[in-house]
Amino acid sequence: MRSELSRELERIGWEEVYGRQLNISGTPNAKGEIRLASPFPYLRDRRPSFSLNVVTGLWYCFIQGRGGD
Repeated sequence: MRSELSRELERIGWEEVYGRQLNISGTPNAKGEIRLASPFPYLRDRRPSFSLNVVTGLWYCFIQGRGGD
């Protein structure tokens, strides 16, 4: 059984789901992961210290040392 997120990603594409909210530039690697600056406004990061899997929705912030889905 696929998740609702997976079905939605297939229907409209990951760029539409995540791109506008996170200001993503670039393309994910073969595993669906992309690195970007942290989207948390209180971190003011300019380097790619945030990882997002555009297929599963899992994310990890290397500055905070935490992640989620």
